[in-house]
Amino acid sequence: MNLSTSIFFERRLMLKTLLDGSFPDSLKCCLVARPVIPSPEMEYEDISIPGRDGSLTRELGYKNIPIECEYNMLEEVNIKSLVRTVKGFFVGKKTLRFSDDDVYYKIKKIQFSDIENEVAEYGRFTVTFECDPFQYALNSSVSLVNGQSFQNIGTYRSKPYLQVFGSGTLTVNGKSIILRDVGDYIELDSDLQNAYRGNVDMNRNMVGEFPEFVPGTNRVSWSGNITKVICEGRWRYI
Repeated sequence: MNLSTSIFFERRLMLKTLLDGSFPDSLKCCLVARPVIPSPEMEYEDISIPGRDGSLTRELGYKNIPIECEYNMLEEVNIKSLVRTVKGFFVGKKTLRFSDDDVYYKIKKIQFSDIENEVAEYGRFTVTFECDPFQYALNSSVSLVNGQSFQNIGTYRSKPYLQVFGSGTLTVNGKSIILRDVGDYIELDSDLQNAYRGNVDMNRNMVGEFPEFVPGTNRVSWSGNITKVICEGRWRYI
């Protein structure tokens, strides 16, 4: 098989990496093969106690996962200009998704390998995406009704975003959050552990723990002057 035939077969792979939701068709760069998707690894701490058989084991959380994607580039002339354009497209991207799935990954770091460029018109390189350990559902909007249950369709506890209109008590799975002097609304971001409204810090207006949604059935209710709660569940999978 000559080089041009090999490139033709490699370019037949229809799977695309969507970075922040897109990958321009005009960018003459494509995946060589389907990447391996690693399973996240839990990190543990073993604590030895004198006089006790065995050790106590504490979960520290899941480690980031590396996803390696190999790409080729084909140009009618020397590819060096294309290499610069392609690298520029990857820089600063925050999310990675594959076109055959309805989940995405949060990117922590992006690393490029050296470019294989034995033929002037052809190049090959690997991008390593270091990602948050979880897969996130594309659509996680929840229609909340006061006092009614809903389902977390993920397989791991989620850290939602809530926009609460008015002051009062918000109760999530039996745990209460007191919201004082809110005014129009307050935003609760359980992932960032931050309460705010736009650019205004409102952590002092909140008493209680940031909520989490467990896999399966959850219940949210509110009282006082709270009129509405908007929710992004942020469902995630191991």
